[in-house]
Amino acid sequence: MSVYELCDDVTDPNLGPTCGRPFGFSFNNFNGVLYIVDALLGLFKVGPEGGLATLIAKSAGGVPFKFLNGIDVDQLTGDVYLTVASQTFDLRNVIQGNYVLDSTGRLITYNPITKELKVLLDGLSIPAGPVVSTDRTFVLFSEFSTKTVKKYCLTGLKANTTEALLNLPGNPVKIKRAPEPGKFWVAVNEIVQQQPRNATPFGYKFDSFGEILLIKNLEDHYSNIIVNLVQEYNGGRVVVGSREVKFVGMYSK
Repeated sequence: MSVYELCDDVTDPNLGPTCGRPFGFSFNNFNGVLYIVDALLGLFKVGPEGGLATLIAKSAGGVPFKFLNGIDVDQLTGDVYLTVASQTFDLRNVIQGNYVLDSTGRLITYNPITKELKVLLDGLSIPAGPVVSTDRTFVLFSEFSTKTVKKYCLTGLKANTTEALLNLPGNPVKIKRAPEPGKFWVAVNEIVQQQPRNATPFGYKFDSFGEILLIKNLEDHYSNIIVNLVQEYNGGRVVVGSREVKFVGMYSK
């Protein structure tokens, strides 16, 4: 059996080391390079001509990636920002109860010119995101377990420091830029962990000062489903994604 026959339309996490499990991608709009994070296999890129993806890295700071889960490209410098959800758990065992107590996540940057990967932060509690501000003064990322959105400053007097921007009533996942500069969306899930699990998903729109601008309840189409991504496009359409279902939702604001 070929790899294509084995892996096509398969969601079995145990096949991840063979088939891969892409968890996010981001374009460099200047040169057309697409960067991809695979939860189990590492950081890849595909050139503007397409074709097979090329592996860039499987580790950073001498430590192999365990669970890559987020990516964004700085459109000015070309630097790539990555989140590693955990250095203890991978996609195959995140359903274990003690996963939510993990604090081995990392925020990493990759410089495509020098080919260097640098660990900016470690000891994070299941981080996701990340997203670079349009003025490239900071990077936002979420921490699932601490229910926070955090800001890592890139420039100014606070450069290389981190601060809590938002404290949320639920567990946040990916963050995406809104069409307006300085505004963002984050997927948030209010989860009752006792069995049977109950999850109520929301989309939160907020600004770079931590002010919540809009809360969108997504329970009508995602009842008891954990939502991973909420993204707004020009025209006010909001697209919703979840790893637990095989459809993409679309809402008006």
